[in-house]
Amino acid sequence: MFDDRTRYLNVYGNQLKVTYNHGTIFEEYVIDSQPFLFERWLSCTVFLTAIFLHLGLHHHHTHILALLCFVLAILALIKLHTKVKKESLLIVKTVGLQITTIFATGRKSAKFISWERIQGVVINETITMHQVLFYLAILLKYGHGTEILPIFQHTLPRLDCLKNIYKSIHQIVNKVQHD
Repeated sequence: MFDDRTRYLNVYGNQLKVTYNHGTIFEEYVIDSQPFLFERWLSCTVFLTAIFLHLGLHHHHTHILALLCFVLAILALIKLHTKVKKESLLIVKTVGLQITTIFATGRKSAKFISWERIQGVVINETITMHQVLFYLAILLKYGHGTEILPIFQHTLPRLDCLKNIYKSIHQIVNKVQHD
């Protein structure tokens, strides 16, 4: 059984809110990440503007100042558009899995996988130059081979959270495959 009262962190040390919902035919895991920090972007813009005003760029190089403000605004919009607010995994027994990603702008991305394609679930690791990252993945049948579909790849929960989710999903997948 999954305990959603436990406090979990992502790989960067940021707080995650993990919610577990269940019924007779479904289980759902929802991971909320920290909200977009618009104040940080605003304070950065104000700070850079103050530096440029102090240097006198507004007198001689207004086009550079305008360009920098425009670039900062575009970067903030890109960050807002790609910032993931919430990721969820919905398991409907005997039907399949649905992976949903909700972005800060409200945009949603969902992917459904039927049970016929699911081979299993694993905790996998990836090694970067500076760290080892663990992620939860669904093994899918793909022709004569296997495809790996990572889940919770934007919120990046740490291994302790992944283990708890894995135990529950693994139990369901094994039960469905043996029935």
